[in-house]
Amino acid sequence: MSHSPGRALLILTCTSLLCVATVAFADDAQPPKPSDATAGMLEAMREKGIITEEEYEDLYKRQALYEMEQREKDALPAWIKGWTFGGDATFRYDNIDRGGQLKIGKNLNPVNDPVDLVNGQASAERARLRLRLRVGAEHTVGEDFLVGFRIATAQASAFGTDSLGGFDFSRHFNSDPRSAFVTLGDYFAPKGIALDRMYITFAPHQVPGLTATAGKMQNPFVSQDFSSDFMVWDNDISTEGVQLGYGMRLFDERAWIKLHGGYYMIDEVPAATVIIPVTPGTPSPTTFPDIDEKDPFMYAWQLDVGVDITPTVRFGNRFSFYDMRDINARTAAAMEDLGNGGDAINHNPLFAFAAGQPFQTNGASRGHARELVYDVFGRITPWENWTFVPWFQLTHMLDASSENYGYSAGFDFLFPTNTRLTFLFSSMPRNGTIALFTDSDFFDGFVNARGWGLTLVQNINQWTTIRASYYTSEQRNIACGIPFNGITTAAQLCDLSVWDNPALALFRRQVLDRDRYLVDLSVKF
Repeated sequence: MSHSPGRALLILTCTSLLCVATVAFADDAQPPKPSDATAGMLEAMREKGIITEEEYEDLYKRQALYEMEQREKDALPAWIKGWTFGGDATFRYDNIDRGGQLKIGKNLNPVNDPVDLVNGQASAERARLRLRLRVGAEHTVGEDFLVGFRIATAQASAFGTDSLGGFDFSRHFNSDPRSAFVTLGDYFAPKGIALDRMYITFAPHQVPGLTATAGKMQNPFVSQDFSSDFMVWDNDISTEGVQLGYGMRLFDERAWIKLHGGYYMIDEVPAATVIIPVTPGTPSPTTFPDIDEKDPFMYAWQLDVGVDITPTVRFGNRFSFYDMRDINARTAAAMEDLGNGGDAINHNPLFAFAAGQPFQTNGASRGHARELVYDVFGRITPWENWTFVPWFQLTHMLDASSENYGYSAGFDFLFPTNTRLTFLFSSMPRNGTIALFTDSDFFDGFVNARGWGLTLVQNINQWTTIRASYYTSEQRNIACGIPFNGITTAAQLCDLSVWDNPALALFRRQVLDRDRYLVDLSVKF
């Protein structure tokens, strides 16, 4: 068999099911070329007689093939092109000190020792090593759409674990909605990974500043202007649902207005609980813990306005409103287990277990909790790279009759050495904020506490940060059964640890009266 000039040389070697093909370049195809710098160097060597014409052609072809192979090796797969990747890794030392010592054979006194006589456990000091890994990516699709996701380490959590009326209202998850940290130990067992975010954002180019996002996404209600906006929202929470945002600049870009709105799913009830009849065929009503299939959800709104008064002075404030609806018994138990009082929730389904309290229902869970939040901040830069950011935040739950105002105040001080010093003081009563979402570090995820914290952050370089924090707190109000505005029952004024399990009240005080030390080493990539 013969081939005409200009044809590709084709060699086929086939054995059984294996066929290997090698195809040479056709004479009229464009052969690979080396880089301009390499080609120029080879030409200069040829012109000076350092290499012959034959050596030049050989080196030219070999270098061209080598560079082509390297480009193909280094090239990203087609499916990954256009994605932007990033993330962070954090290693943490975490120490919680509640005082006292637990020794073998020691008789524990619940008045002074951190002992839970209901569940048979005690904890005086807990020191642990923890880590957090978060990796995410985003991809722009066309002019108007953005798709993104983030995965993160995950550790199991539980809410509403205080028993009530013989029913189990607890909710157990394979991850913690308020933290992506996992604790080292468990005989070197691998740590869990979960989907922390997945979202689709629509940002029409015809309307600059407008965005609409659906999925599990970054919480837009957390301030980017001061570092300690976590008494209402733990900063690790990724909201789930649909949210809208719009922002615009005014007065030669010196002022801004931002609007945020959201519809978020708090929980999904797959089925109601039914009493199993003794006699088959007998009508059977629903019962606790899931008396119906209503799903708790939240509406959220926020107005953010501010102005750059001068190039070195900025002022801003925000008004936020949160409206939780269809709160069922499990969600109410979770809120009260974390310190909220009974009447923080209007039409609280748990009042079915409170003596002398009528349980009002329209055939569905209709618990209702509303919260207003106002915060203000200033940003002052008197000298280059020296910045002072004071702030204040006021919270108010509208449906509670007492202990329903909380506040936080503090400052960030930024130094020219890439150092930040943060101070925070907070007093968060039982009904100061919705306990389900508050920060899991500062008061360990509870309300009905007050305390202060100090944080020092040092940026080693643009990727690496060391952070050290000290938090101290105490229970804000132990007594809660005192009549208030005609309300006399502990179920309305107290959280579950007091009105249903009084023995837990002493342990709750010990839990909140503690010092906590955190040291983080974080690397961004």
